[in-house]
Amino acid sequence: MNNKVSFDQSDDFSQVELYRFLKDTTLPEIVKQSMTDDIVTLEGLPKTAFADEMHRAYPLNTPARAFVSHVYFTQKRAGLETEFGKHYTEKIAEKLDTALKLFNLDKEAAEDYQPKSISVAIADGCEIELYTIKTANDLVAAAEDFNKNIKTIPMDWRFKIASDIVKLAKEFKVDDVPDLICKYAGMFYPDIDSIKKELWRRSTKTASADTKKVYQALIDDCQNIMSKDEVRKLAETVYYIEKMEGAYDKPKVAELLPDPIDMFFSVPIEKIAEDLDVVKMGGEIFKVEDLKKVSADIYEQAFGFSPDFKTSEAKDALETVPRSDVVLFKELSGLRSI
Repeated sequence: MNNKVSFDQSDDFSQVELYRFLKDTTLPEIVKQSMTDDIVTLEGLPKTAFADEMHRAYPLNTPARAFVSHVYFTQKRAGLETEFGKHYTEKIAEKLDTALKLFNLDKEAAEDYQPKSISVAIADGCEIELYTIKTANDLVAAAEDFNKNIKTIPMDWRFKIASDIVKLAKEFKVDDVPDLICKYAGMFYPDIDSIKKELWRRSTKTASADTKKVYQALIDDCQNIMSKDEVRKLAETVYYIEKMEGAYDKPKVAELLPDPIDMFFSVPIEKIAEDLDVVKMGGEIFKVEDLKKVSADIYEQAFGFSPDFKTSEAKDALETVPRSDVVLFKELSGLRSI
Protein backbone atom coordinates (compact mmCIF):
# COMPACT_ATOMS: atom_id res chain seq x y z
CA MET A 1 0.00 0.00 0.00
CA ASN A 2 1.19 3.51 -0.77
CA ASN A 3 2.90 4.75 2.41
CA LYS A 4 2.17 8.36 1.62
CA VAL A 5 -1.59 7.99 1.68
CA SER A 6 -3.97 6.98 4.44
CA PHE A 7 -6.92 5.40 2.66
CA ASP A 8 -9.56 3.88 4.89
CA GLN A 9 -10.51 2.14 8.13
CA SER A 10 -7.68 -0.39 7.81
CA ASP A 11 -5.13 2.46 8.07
CA ASP A 12 -6.89 4.12 10.99
CA PHE A 13 -5.07 2.26 13.75
CA SER A 14 -6.04 4.69 16.53
CA GLN A 15 -9.63 4.98 15.17
CA VAL A 16 -9.43 8.75 15.67
CA GLU A 17 -10.64 9.36 12.12
CA LEU A 18 -13.37 6.75 12.51
CA TYR A 19 -14.75 8.61 15.51
CA ARG A 20 -14.44 12.02 13.85
CA PHE A 21 -16.06 10.90 10.59
CA LEU A 22 -18.93 8.97 12.17
CA LYS A 23 -19.76 10.91 15.34
CA ASP A 24 -22.22 13.25 13.58
CA THR A 25 -23.40 10.72 10.99
CA THR A 26 -26.76 8.97 11.05
CA LEU A 27 -25.73 5.31 11.19
CA PRO A 28 -27.90 2.46 9.86
CA GLU A 29 -28.58 -0.20 12.48
CA ILE A 30 -26.48 -2.74 10.58
CA VAL A 31 -23.44 -0.47 10.91
CA LYS A 32 -24.02 0.10 14.63
CA GLN A 33 -24.06 -3.65 15.24
CA SER A 34 -20.98 -4.51 13.17
CA MET A 35 -17.43 -5.01 14.42
CA THR A 36 -14.71 -2.49 13.57
CA ASP A 37 -12.49 -3.63 10.71
CA ASP A 38 -8.72 -3.43 10.77
CA ILE A 39 -5.93 -4.62 8.48
CA VAL A 40 -5.95 -8.10 10.09
CA THR A 41 -9.67 -8.72 9.56
CA LEU A 42 -9.43 -7.56 5.97
CA GLU A 43 -6.23 -9.27 4.86
CA GLY A 44 -7.93 -12.56 3.98
CA LEU A 45 -10.42 -10.96 1.58
CA PRO A 46 -9.99 -11.31 -2.20
CA LYS A 47 -9.02 -8.17 -4.06
CA THR A 48 -12.48 -8.01 -5.62
CA ALA A 49 -13.86 -7.21 -2.15
CA PHE A 50 -12.26 -3.75 -2.38
CA ALA A 51 -13.25 -0.71 -4.40
CA ASP A 52 -9.53 -0.04 -4.88
CA GLU A 53 -8.22 -3.50 -5.78
CA MET A 54 -4.61 -2.41 -6.31
CA HIS A 55 -4.22 -0.89 -2.83
CA ARG A 56 -6.77 -3.24 -1.24
CA ALA A 57 -8.60 -0.22 0.09
CA TYR A 58 -12.29 0.59 0.67
CA PRO A 59 -13.81 -2.84 1.36
CA LEU A 60 -17.37 -3.15 0.09
CA ASN A 61 -18.34 -6.82 0.41
CA THR A 62 -20.70 -6.25 3.38
CA PRO A 63 -23.26 -3.50 4.05
CA ALA A 64 -21.33 -2.12 7.04
CA ARG A 65 -18.00 -2.15 5.18
CA ALA A 66 -19.48 -0.43 2.13
CA PHE A 67 -21.08 2.24 4.30
CA VAL A 68 -17.93 3.00 6.33
CA SER A 69 -15.73 2.89 3.22
CA HIS A 70 -17.99 5.43 1.54
CA VAL A 71 -17.68 7.73 4.57
CA TYR A 72 -13.88 7.50 4.53
CA PHE A 73 -13.68 7.96 0.76
CA THR A 74 -15.93 11.04 0.86
CA GLN A 75 -13.69 12.66 3.48
CA LYS A 76 -10.46 11.84 1.63
CA ARG A 77 -11.53 12.26 -1.98
CA ALA A 78 -9.85 15.62 -2.64
CA GLY A 79 -6.48 14.39 -1.40
CA LEU A 80 -6.79 11.13 -3.32
CA GLU A 81 -7.60 13.00 -6.50
CA THR A 82 -4.46 15.11 -6.07
CA GLU A 83 -2.39 11.96 -5.53
CA PHE A 84 -3.90 9.62 -8.12
CA GLY A 85 -6.00 11.73 -10.48
CA LYS A 86 -9.69 12.25 -11.19
CA HIS A 87 -10.08 8.97 -13.11
CA TYR A 88 -9.07 7.05 -9.99
CA THR A 89 -11.55 8.81 -7.66
CA GLU A 90 -14.42 8.56 -10.16
CA LYS A 91 -13.83 4.80 -10.49
CA ILE A 92 -13.79 4.29 -6.70
CA ALA A 93 -16.88 6.46 -6.24
CA GLU A 94 -18.78 4.47 -8.86
CA LYS A 95 -17.98 1.14 -7.18
CA LEU A 96 -18.95 2.40 -3.72
CA ASP A 97 -22.20 3.94 -5.00
CA THR A 98 -23.08 0.63 -6.67
CA ALA A 99 -22.39 -1.26 -3.44
CA LEU A 100 -24.62 1.07 -1.40
CA LYS A 101 -27.45 0.55 -3.89
CA LEU A 102 -27.04 -3.25 -3.81
CA PHE A 103 -27.25 -3.24 -0.02
CA ASN A 104 -30.17 -0.79 -0.09
CA LEU A 105 -28.23 1.77 1.93
CA ASP A 106 -28.85 5.49 1.62
CA LYS A 107 -25.92 7.27 -0.02
CA GLU A 108 -26.97 10.57 1.54
CA ALA A 109 -26.89 9.00 5.00
CA ALA A 110 -23.37 7.79 4.33
CA GLU A 111 -22.33 11.30 3.41
CA ASP A 112 -24.58 13.03 5.95
CA TYR A 113 -23.32 16.55 5.46
CA GLN A 114 -24.35 19.78 3.83
CA PRO A 115 -21.74 21.12 1.40
CA LYS A 116 -20.32 24.49 2.44
CA SER A 117 -19.52 27.20 -0.07
CA ILE A 118 -16.96 29.96 -0.11
CA SER A 119 -18.35 32.82 -2.15
CA VAL A 120 -18.07 36.57 -2.64
CA ALA A 121 -20.76 39.14 -3.34
CA ILE A 122 -20.66 41.09 -6.59
CA ALA A 123 -22.93 43.74 -8.11
CA ASP A 124 -26.72 43.68 -7.61
CA GLY A 125 -26.58 41.26 -4.71
CA CYS A 126 -25.31 38.36 -6.84
CA GLU A 127 -22.68 35.99 -5.52
CA ILE A 128 -19.86 34.05 -7.14
CA GLU A 129 -19.18 30.64 -5.59
CA LEU A 130 -15.44 30.02 -5.66
CA TYR A 131 -15.09 26.80 -3.68
CA THR A 132 -17.47 24.04 -2.61
CA ILE A 133 -16.35 22.36 0.60
CA LYS A 134 -17.63 18.91 1.51
CA THR A 135 -14.69 17.52 3.46
CA ALA A 136 -11.56 18.56 5.33
CA ASN A 137 -9.51 17.64 2.26
CA ASP A 138 -11.66 19.93 0.12
CA LEU A 139 -10.90 22.76 2.52
CA VAL A 140 -7.16 22.07 2.45
CA ALA A 141 -7.23 22.08 -1.37
CA ALA A 142 -9.19 25.37 -1.41
CA ALA A 143 -6.77 26.99 1.02
CA GLU A 144 -3.77 25.89 -1.05
CA ASP A 145 -5.38 27.15 -4.26
CA PHE A 146 -6.31 30.52 -2.74
CA ASN A 147 -2.88 30.97 -1.20
CA LYS A 148 -1.14 30.09 -4.49
CA ASN A 149 -3.31 32.31 -6.70
CA ILE A 150 -4.09 35.18 -4.34
CA LYS A 151 -2.45 37.75 -6.63
CA THR A 152 -5.08 37.03 -9.27
CA ILE A 153 -7.97 37.67 -6.85
CA PRO A 154 -9.31 41.22 -6.33
CA MET A 155 -8.10 42.75 -3.07
CA ASP A 156 -11.60 43.42 -1.75
CA TRP A 157 -12.51 39.73 -2.19
CA ARG A 158 -9.52 38.37 -0.31
CA PHE A 159 -10.61 39.27 3.22
CA LYS A 160 -14.01 37.54 2.94
CA ILE A 161 -12.51 34.41 1.34
CA ALA A 162 -9.74 34.17 3.95
CA SER A 163 -12.21 34.61 6.82
CA ASP A 164 -14.45 31.88 5.38
CA ILE A 165 -11.50 29.50 5.06
CA VAL A 166 -10.41 30.10 8.67
CA LYS A 167 -13.98 29.66 9.92
CA LEU A 168 -14.41 26.37 8.06
CA ALA A 169 -10.95 25.22 9.19
CA LYS A 170 -12.22 25.32 12.77
CA GLU A 171 -15.37 23.45 11.77
CA PHE A 172 -13.47 20.73 9.90
CA LYS A 173 -10.67 20.65 12.49
CA VAL A 174 -7.98 21.65 10.00
CA ASP A 175 -5.05 23.11 11.94
CA ASP A 176 -2.58 23.97 9.19
CA VAL A 177 -3.82 27.08 7.36
CA PRO A 178 -1.23 29.17 5.44
CA ASP A 179 -0.07 32.28 7.33
CA LEU A 180 -1.06 34.61 4.50
CA ILE A 181 -4.67 33.44 4.75
CA CYS A 182 -4.58 33.91 8.52
CA LYS A 183 -3.26 37.44 8.02
CA TYR A 184 -6.10 38.33 5.64
CA ALA A 185 -8.50 36.83 8.19
CA GLY A 186 -7.22 39.18 10.90
CA MET A 187 -5.36 36.62 13.00
CA PHE A 188 -1.99 38.43 12.96
CA TYR A 189 -1.09 41.80 14.43
CA PRO A 190 0.89 44.78 13.11
CA ASP A 191 4.17 46.26 14.28
CA ILE A 192 4.02 50.00 13.53
CA ASP A 193 7.79 50.50 13.44
CA SER A 194 8.16 47.64 10.96
CA ILE A 195 5.37 49.13 8.83
CA LYS A 196 7.17 52.47 8.65
CA LYS A 197 10.36 50.74 7.49
CA GLU A 198 8.43 48.73 4.90
CA LEU A 199 6.69 51.84 3.57
CA TRP A 200 10.04 53.60 3.18
CA ARG A 201 11.51 50.54 1.44
CA ARG A 202 8.60 50.35 -0.99
CA SER A 203 8.89 54.09 -1.71
CA THR A 204 12.39 53.49 -3.10
CA LYS A 205 10.99 51.11 -5.72
CA THR A 206 8.82 53.69 -7.48
CA ALA A 207 9.98 56.03 -10.24
CA SER A 208 7.39 58.70 -9.45
CA ALA A 209 8.37 61.64 -7.24
CA ASP A 210 4.70 62.26 -6.44
CA THR A 211 4.27 58.67 -5.26
CA LYS A 212 7.33 59.02 -3.02
CA LYS A 213 5.63 62.01 -1.38
CA VAL A 214 2.47 59.94 -0.84
CA TYR A 215 4.51 57.22 0.85
CA GLN A 216 6.15 59.79 3.13
CA ALA A 217 2.73 61.12 4.09
CA LEU A 218 1.62 57.57 4.93
CA ILE A 219 4.75 57.08 7.05
CA ASP A 220 4.06 60.31 8.93
CA ASP A 221 0.45 59.29 9.51
CA CYS A 222 1.42 55.95 11.08
CA GLN A 223 1.60 57.67 14.46
CA ASN A 224 -2.18 58.18 14.27
CA ILE A 225 -3.03 54.51 13.67
CA MET A 226 -5.29 53.23 16.43
CA SER A 227 -6.45 49.79 15.30
CA LYS A 228 -5.89 46.75 13.11
CA ASP A 229 -8.67 47.98 10.80
CA GLU A 230 -6.68 51.14 10.10
CA VAL A 231 -3.60 49.05 9.29
CA ARG A 232 -5.72 46.99 6.91
CA LYS A 233 -6.93 50.17 5.18
CA LEU A 234 -3.33 51.36 4.94
CA ALA A 235 -2.31 48.08 3.31
CA GLU A 236 -5.18 48.39 0.82
CA THR A 237 -4.14 51.97 0.03
CA VAL A 238 -0.57 50.85 -0.64
CA TYR A 239 -1.81 48.02 -2.86
CA TYR A 240 -3.94 50.36 -5.00
CA ILE A 241 -1.17 52.97 -5.23
CA GLU A 242 1.24 50.37 -6.55
CA LYS A 243 -1.37 48.85 -8.82
CA MET A 244 -2.15 52.25 -10.38
CA GLU A 245 1.57 52.85 -10.81
CA GLY A 246 1.71 49.63 -12.82
CA ALA A 247 4.31 48.22 -10.43
CA TYR A 248 2.74 44.76 -10.35
CA ASP A 249 2.89 44.55 -14.15
CA LYS A 250 6.69 44.76 -14.08
CA PRO A 251 7.99 41.34 -12.95
CA LYS A 252 11.29 42.58 -11.54
CA VAL A 253 9.61 45.40 -9.59
CA ALA A 254 6.73 43.19 -8.46
CA GLU A 255 9.21 40.77 -6.88
CA LEU A 256 10.37 43.62 -4.63
CA LEU A 257 6.81 44.49 -3.55
CA PRO A 258 5.39 41.54 -1.62
CA ASP A 259 1.77 41.52 -0.51
CA PRO A 260 1.29 44.53 1.84
CA ILE A 261 -1.07 42.60 4.12
CA ASP A 262 1.60 39.92 4.44
CA MET A 263 4.23 42.53 5.31
CA PHE A 264 2.17 44.77 7.61
CA PHE A 265 0.65 42.01 9.75
CA SER A 266 3.84 40.33 10.86
CA VAL A 267 3.18 39.40 14.49
CA PRO A 268 1.26 36.20 15.40
CA ILE A 269 -0.93 36.31 18.49
CA GLU A 270 1.30 33.65 20.08
CA LYS A 271 4.25 36.05 19.91
CA ILE A 272 2.26 38.82 21.54
CA ALA A 273 1.09 36.54 24.32
CA GLU A 274 4.67 35.33 24.82
CA ASP A 275 6.33 38.75 24.92
CA LEU A 276 3.69 40.98 26.51
CA ASP A 277 1.15 41.11 29.29
CA VAL A 278 -1.97 41.78 27.23
CA VAL A 279 -5.77 41.88 27.39
CA LYS A 280 -8.14 41.15 24.51
CA MET A 281 -11.11 43.54 24.49
CA GLY A 282 -13.69 43.78 21.72
CA GLY A 283 -11.55 41.67 19.42
CA GLU A 284 -8.49 43.91 19.88
CA ILE A 285 -5.31 43.42 21.91
CA PHE A 286 -4.15 46.01 24.46
CA LYS A 287 -1.00 46.13 26.58
CA VAL A 288 -1.77 45.96 30.30
CA GLU A 289 0.92 48.56 31.00
CA ASP A 290 -0.96 50.99 28.72
CA LEU A 291 -4.32 50.17 30.30
CA LYS A 292 -2.93 50.92 33.76
CA LYS A 293 -2.17 54.49 32.69
CA VAL A 294 -5.81 55.26 31.89
CA SER A 295 -7.68 57.14 34.62
CA ALA A 296 -10.51 55.49 36.53
CA ASP A 297 -13.11 58.03 35.37
CA ILE A 298 -12.60 57.04 31.71
CA TYR A 299 -13.18 53.38 32.59
CA GLU A 300 -16.34 54.40 34.46
CA GLN A 301 -17.63 56.38 31.46
CA ALA A 302 -16.90 53.64 28.93
CA PHE A 303 -17.54 50.44 30.90
CA GLY A 304 -19.41 51.47 34.03
CA PHE A 305 -16.63 50.16 36.28
CA SER A 306 -12.96 50.72 36.98
CA PRO A 307 -10.72 47.62 36.96
CA ASP A 308 -8.33 46.96 39.80
CA PHE A 309 -5.20 45.68 38.10
CA LYS A 310 -3.87 44.42 41.43
CA THR A 311 -6.40 41.59 41.25
CA SER A 312 -6.57 38.64 38.84
CA GLU A 313 -10.20 39.46 38.03
CA ALA A 314 -9.34 42.71 36.21
CA LYS A 315 -8.40 41.00 32.92
CA ASP A 316 -11.43 38.71 33.02
CA ALA A 317 -13.76 41.68 33.48
CA LEU A 318 -12.19 43.68 30.65
CA GLU A 319 -12.33 40.76 28.22
CA THR A 320 -16.13 40.63 28.56
CA VAL A 321 -16.92 44.24 27.64
CA PRO A 322 -18.79 44.71 24.33
CA ARG A 323 -17.04 46.05 21.25
CA SER A 324 -19.15 49.24 21.22
CA ASP A 325 -17.87 50.11 24.72
CA VAL A 326 -14.30 49.45 23.61
CA VAL A 327 -14.73 51.90 20.72
CA LEU A 328 -15.91 54.55 23.19
CA PHE A 329 -13.04 53.70 25.54
CA LYS A 330 -10.49 54.25 22.77
CA GLU A 331 -12.05 57.59 21.87
CA LEU A 332 -12.01 58.79 25.48
CA SER A 333 -8.55 57.48 26.35
CA GLY A 334 -6.72 57.98 23.06
CA LEU A 335 -5.31 54.50 23.60
CA ARG A 336 -4.43 52.34 20.61
CA SER A 337 -4.58 48.58 20.36
CA ILE A 338 -1.59 46.55 19.27
